[in-house]
Amino acid sequence: MKGLYSMVGMKHRQSMTLVAAMKAGTPLTLRRDSNNPHDFNAVEVWHEGKHIAFIKGTEVAPLARKMDEKGILELPGKFTTGADRWSQVEVEE
Repeated sequence: MKGLYSMVGMKHRQSMTLVAAMKAGTPLTLRRDSNNPHDFNAVEVWHEGKHIAFIKGTEVAPLARKMDEKGILELPGKFTTGADRWSQVEVEE
């Protein structure tokens, strides 16, 4: 089953230009960040060794729970743009 998750925080990482130039299907990596002091459910989005975003806080809890239950620290994903034009990550769950 595929899941779609919105990316946020690019402005704070100076990665907005990079993300805006990405083509659909660009490989991304989701990394669990349970030590994040702002959000215990945090999941980071990485591209070519650079932390470029987070999964949106209102969407991340079910994904974080699945990753924790399965002991998964990283998931492969692909860049896509949703119908509402949010930058998103598509992952196989």
